[in-house]
Amino acid sequence: MLYGLNHVYLSSSSATFCKLLIYLPHIGLQMTRIFLILACFDRYALSSPSVTIRNFSQVSVARRTVPIVIVIVSLAIPILMLFLSILTFYNLKNRRNQRRQLRQRPLDKQAKKRPEGYVCLDDYIVNIQRRIHCGKTNFPENAIPHPIKIQEKICVIKRRESDASL
Repeated sequence: MLYGLNHVYLSSSSATFCKLLIYLPHIGLQMTRIFLILACFDRYALSSPSVTIRNFSQVSVARRTVPIVIVIVSLAIPILMLFLSILTFYNLKNRRNQRRQLRQRPLDKQAKKRPEGYVCLDDYIVNIQRRIHCGKTNFPENAIPHPIKIQEKICVIKRRESDASL
């Protein structure tokens, strides 16, 4: 109680210290699990009828495996976190690029060949149908005509206009 009055608690002032307070007990518990598994393997090796497996049950092998386990467990979590964060950023970047491509691509490959009014009406109808499909509007499906039928009507109107101008 008196210590808290005279000294600053480091986890509230340092983000690194705060993360270490969570990381170190986790590493300790993880190493405990692995050492229990290694102890079970040591008991198995000690009672094995095979000489090569019994050779693993020596103090020198234990002295070599303990530092290796400590290094691997200590580095595995930060490496996995770094790897998963890189994959997350890569995935988000790909999704953003896919959305940009969907917004920028023409709705129809023939869009450049058609007259301007024809393309605008076609795009408008297709956008309305997309909104209906996504549930963003409450129009019934049959209230909006199919774009191909509208395109046929526009072609007929344009032919009549071109015939009338001759």
